[in-house]
Amino acid sequence: TGAAAMALWFLATNLRFARFLRRGRKPLSRPDCPLPVYEVEGIPSPCLAGLFRPAVYLTPAVAGDPRRERHVLAHELTHARHLDPLWSLIRCLCLTVYWFDPLVWIAAHASRGDCELACDEGALRRLGEGERIPYGETRTYGQLAAAIGRPSACRAVGGACHSNPIAI
Repeated sequence: TGAAAMALWFLATNLRFARFLRRGRKPLSRPDCPLPVYEVEGIPSPCLAGLFRPAVYLTPAVAGDPRRERHVLAHELTHARHLDPLWSLIRCLCLTVYWFDPLVWIAAHASRGDCELACDEGALRRLGEGERIPYGETRTYGQLAAAIGRPSACRAVGGACHSNPIAI
């Protein structure tokens, strides 16, 4: 039925993404970070992945920029402190059981957005008031691609930004 199809889809998607992260990761030594940190080529933006053994995965662009890396690590560590991988699993379970209800899909989408906003606020609290503007200027290629209405074009945006001598 629909619930079984949703469960299989969520399982397959998450397993494929976890395998992609494991195969492409390069460990980074970050003694100030309590979680393992890896660099992965080909992800649209940094992320926290793993329910039982969470780890932070950075894009090469973020790993090469100390200021952006500090901001991103503060954000991803806030995800870990808020137990967001667990909340993500709960959202998936709700969508699996109530796959037919559009209000559950809307609620899951809103929950994910609230999660990001809460992490931004937590990261700013951790970084301090003086980092508010620099943190706001930290944008990933995925965010820039979404801002121009092409969320799947993050690699093209990354290539264009890398080739552009004028910082954006």
